[in-house]
Amino acid sequence: MALNESMLGPQPDLPDCFPHYNPLDGLRSVAAEELAKIAGVDKAQIFPGLAFTNTLDKGDLTFPVPRLRIKGARPDELAAKWASEVCTRWAQYMTRTHIRSSFLQAHYWLDPLLLVAT
Repeated sequence: MALNESMLGPQPDLPDCFPHYNPLDGLRSVAAEELAKIAGVDKAQIFPGLAFTNTLDKGDLTFPVPRLRIKGARPDELAAKWASEVCTRWAQYMTRTHIRSSFLQAHYWLDPLLLVAT
């Protein structure tokens, strides 16, 4: 099933993002766009770093903040700051975010996943 704009909004053009074939890419692209606004970087830098986790205790999606190499800021402090902002901005899709060291981890609500998977 293809994602439509009413579910997640218009899909940004990102390399290796194929929401029509992998609906979870649509969720990753929206997460990349929101995180890019918070971090002040291009979403193309963020999207490849957003990864699905191996176990649910680490969330559904994780992002290594040091990947951005932001000068003058500690990655663990940035992760802590961004965790609350991401969850607030994207509350309709995420139940919570938390940090583990300098990794930002997010848990999705089940309802949006069911919408894109069916």
